[in-house]
Amino acid sequence: KWICGMKKLELQSAGFKAAEQEFGQWLDVLGYAATTVQSWPVHVRELFHYLEQHNVGNVLGIKAEHVTEFIEHLQERKNQRTGAGLSPVSINKAIAAVSVFTRFLHLYSNHHIDHHAKQLEVLEGERKILKVEQIKALYEASYQLGRENPVAFGQRDRAMLSVLYGCGLRKNEATGLNVEDVQLERNLLRVKK
Repeated sequence: KWICGMKKLELQSAGFKAAEQEFGQWLDVLGYAATTVQSWPVHVRELFHYLEQHNVGNVLGIKAEHVTEFIEHLQERKNQRTGAGLSPVSINKAIAAVSVFTRFLHLYSNHHIDHHAKQLEVLEGERKILKVEQIKALYEASYQLGRENPVAFGQRDRAMLSVLYGCGLRKNEATGLNVEDVQLERNLLRVKK
C-alpha cells in the first residue's frame, strides 16, 4: 500500500519529526478517526521529505508554492507497488492531510501558509459508491447456497449488508462494531468514531 511506503521515509529535520508527531496528537485530541490520526501524519511526512529534497528544513520555511509544487509532484509520482500513477482518491487524502496541517501550523506556530483553494483543490475521481442494482445483486448472491456458502454465511452476509447499507456506515465503522453496540430492544446501533 502507498501509505506503508511513506511510513518508511526517513526525515532529517528534528523540527519536521516533532511537527509530524504533534500533528498526530492534535488530530487525536480533536477526536479524528483513528485511521485519520494514523494516516494524515504519514502524508505530512511525505510533504516534509519532499521539502527536505528541495532544501527546506523547517516548518517556518514552508511557503504556499512549496505546497502547490508538492501536490503537483503527487500528481506525477508513481505508485511504488504498481508503477502506475497515484489515484485521485490517494492524492485527495494527501491534499486533505496537508490542508488540515497548514491550519494546525497556523494555530500553533502562527505560521500562515497563504495557499488558495485552487492550490489545494480536490481532484475529480471516480467515486466508489454502489448503485441500487449492485446492492440488490449482493443481497441475491447471499441467498445462493453451496459448499462454500452455507445458510449461516448467507444470513451473516445479509446482516452485514443491511447494517452497512441501511445505516450508511463506513468500512472502519462497521468493522469496529461489537455485540454490545447492538441494542435490539431499542432498535439502536452505537457507532464509534
